[in-house]
Amino acid sequence: MDRPDPFYVVRDEIVKSLSQARVEYEAWKHEVVTKSTNIKPMETALRESVRNIDWDLEDLQETVLIVEKNPSKFCISSEELRSRQQFLQEVKNIVKNVKDQLYDPNELITGIQKPIKFDVAIANNAVSGAANRLNQNMHHNLP
Repeated sequence: MDRPDPFYVVRDEIVKSLSQARVEYEAWKHEVVTKSTNIKPMETALRESVRNIDWDLEDLQETVLIVEKNPSKFCISSEELRSRQQFLQEVKNIVKNVKDQLYDPNELITGIQKPIKFDVAIANNAVSGAANRLNQNMHHNLP
Protein backbone atom coordinates (compact mmCIF):
# COMPACT_ATOMS: atom_id res chain seq x y z
CA MET A 1 0.00 0.00 0.00
CA ASP A 2 1.33 3.43 -0.96
CA ARG A 3 2.04 5.87 1.81
CA PRO A 4 0.56 9.33 1.29
CA ASP A 5 2.93 12.13 0.38
CA PRO A 6 3.78 13.86 3.69
CA PHE A 7 3.36 17.23 2.00
CA TYR A 8 -0.32 16.55 1.39
CA VAL A 9 -0.86 15.25 4.91
CA VAL A 10 0.53 18.45 6.45
CA ARG A 11 -1.10 20.63 3.78
CA ASP A 12 -4.50 19.17 4.67
CA GLU A 13 -3.84 19.91 8.35
CA ILE A 14 -2.94 23.49 7.48
CA VAL A 15 -6.11 23.88 5.41
CA LYS A 16 -8.17 22.62 8.37
CA SER A 17 -6.28 24.95 10.72
CA LEU A 18 -6.92 27.89 8.37
CA SER A 19 -10.61 27.10 8.46
CA GLN A 20 -10.56 27.16 12.26
CA ALA A 21 -8.46 30.35 12.25
CA ARG A 22 -11.03 31.99 9.97
CA VAL A 23 -13.77 31.30 12.53
CA GLU A 24 -11.58 32.61 15.35
CA TYR A 25 -10.56 35.66 13.31
CA GLU A 26 -14.17 36.57 12.57
CA ALA A 27 -15.09 36.24 16.26
CA TRP A 28 -12.05 38.31 17.29
CA LYS A 29 -12.74 40.93 14.61
CA HIS A 30 -16.34 41.28 15.84
CA GLU A 31 -15.08 41.82 19.39
CA VAL A 32 -12.58 44.44 18.18
CA VAL A 33 -15.09 46.36 16.07
CA THR A 34 -17.73 46.36 18.83
CA LYS A 35 -15.04 47.32 21.36
CA SER A 36 -16.01 44.40 23.56
CA THR A 37 -14.40 43.82 26.92
CA ASN A 38 -14.42 40.07 26.19
CA ILE A 39 -11.73 40.24 23.51
CA LYS A 40 -8.86 38.49 25.31
CA PRO A 41 -10.10 34.86 24.98
CA MET A 42 -10.78 35.40 21.27
CA GLU A 43 -7.36 36.92 20.75
CA THR A 44 -5.65 34.09 22.64
CA ALA A 45 -7.41 31.42 20.57
CA LEU A 46 -6.50 33.18 17.32
CA ARG A 47 -2.86 33.62 18.37
CA GLU A 48 -2.63 29.90 19.22
CA SER A 49 -4.08 28.91 15.86
CA VAL A 50 -1.66 31.18 14.02
CA ARG A 51 1.25 29.81 16.03
CA ASN A 52 0.25 26.22 15.17
CA ILE A 53 -0.05 27.10 11.49
CA ASP A 54 3.40 28.69 11.68
CA TRP A 55 4.86 25.48 13.09
CA ASP A 56 3.23 23.39 10.38
CA LEU A 57 4.54 25.82 7.78
CA GLU A 58 8.07 25.41 9.11
CA ASP A 59 7.78 21.63 8.80
CA LEU A 60 6.35 21.91 5.32
CA GLN A 61 9.04 24.39 4.26
CA GLU A 62 11.72 21.93 5.36
CA THR A 63 10.21 19.14 3.25
CA VAL A 64 9.95 21.43 0.22
CA LEU A 65 13.59 22.46 0.62
CA ILE A 66 14.65 18.81 0.71
CA VAL A 67 12.69 18.09 -2.46
CA GLU A 68 14.10 21.23 -4.15
CA LYS A 69 17.61 19.88 -3.67
CA ASN A 70 16.80 16.61 -5.42
CA PRO A 71 13.40 16.61 -7.14
CA SER A 72 14.14 13.55 -9.28
CA LYS A 73 14.75 11.44 -6.18
CA PHE A 74 11.22 12.21 -5.02
CA CYS A 75 9.61 12.08 -8.49
CA ILE A 76 8.27 15.61 -8.12
CA SER A 77 7.80 17.68 -11.26
CA SER A 78 8.90 21.31 -11.41
CA GLU A 79 5.22 22.28 -11.78
CA GLU A 80 4.32 20.38 -8.60
CA LEU A 81 7.25 21.96 -6.78
CA ARG A 82 6.11 25.45 -7.85
CA SER A 83 2.59 24.59 -6.70
CA ARG A 84 3.92 23.60 -3.28
CA GLN A 85 6.00 26.76 -3.03
CA GLN A 86 3.00 28.88 -3.99
CA PHE A 87 0.86 27.17 -1.35
CA LEU A 88 3.51 27.96 1.28
CA GLN A 89 3.70 31.58 0.17
CA GLU A 90 -0.07 32.04 0.22
CA VAL A 91 -0.36 30.64 3.74
CA LYS A 92 2.59 32.75 4.92
CA ASN A 93 0.81 35.84 3.58
CA ILE A 94 -2.39 34.95 5.43
CA VAL A 95 -0.48 34.39 8.67
CA LYS A 96 1.38 37.69 8.25
CA ASN A 97 -1.86 39.58 7.65
CA VAL A 98 -3.47 38.08 10.75
CA LYS A 99 -0.40 38.85 12.86
CA ASP A 100 -0.36 42.43 11.55
CA GLN A 101 -4.00 42.91 12.53
CA LEU A 102 -3.46 41.33 15.93
CA TYR A 103 -0.56 43.72 16.49
CA ASP A 104 -2.52 46.81 15.39
CA PRO A 105 -6.29 46.26 15.25
CA ASN A 106 -7.08 50.00 15.04
CA GLU A 107 -7.51 49.88 11.25
CA LEU A 108 -10.30 47.34 11.75
CA ILE A 109 -12.16 49.83 13.90
CA THR A 110 -11.79 52.66 11.37
CA GLY A 111 -12.65 50.39 8.45
CA ILE A 112 -9.37 51.04 6.66
CA GLN A 113 -8.22 47.43 6.89
CA LYS A 114 -9.57 45.08 4.24
CA PRO A 115 -10.86 41.71 5.43
CA ILE A 116 -8.40 38.84 5.34
CA LYS A 117 -9.17 36.08 2.88
CA PHE A 118 -8.28 32.70 4.27
CA ASP A 119 -8.69 30.86 0.98
CA VAL A 120 -5.62 29.18 -0.43
CA ALA A 121 -6.11 28.65 -4.15
CA ILE A 122 -3.42 26.02 -4.60
CA ALA A 123 -4.70 23.92 -1.74
CA ASN A 124 -8.27 24.19 -2.92
CA ASN A 125 -7.30 23.27 -6.48
CA ALA A 126 -5.17 20.38 -5.29
CA VAL A 127 -7.91 19.10 -3.02
CA SER A 128 -10.42 19.38 -5.85
CA GLY A 129 -7.99 17.67 -8.19
CA ALA A 130 -7.52 14.81 -5.75
CA ALA A 131 -11.28 14.44 -5.37
CA ASN A 132 -11.71 14.44 -9.15
CA ARG A 133 -9.03 11.77 -9.57
CA LEU A 134 -10.67 9.65 -6.89
CA ASN A 135 -14.05 10.06 -8.57
CA GLN A 136 -12.58 9.13 -11.98
CA ASN A 137 -10.88 6.07 -10.53
CA MET A 138 -14.13 4.97 -8.93
CA HIS A 139 -15.95 5.24 -12.27
CA HIS A 140 -13.22 3.31 -14.10
CA ASN A 141 -13.41 0.50 -11.57
CA LEU A 142 -17.15 0.00 -11.94
CA PRO A 143 -18.17 -3.41 -13.37
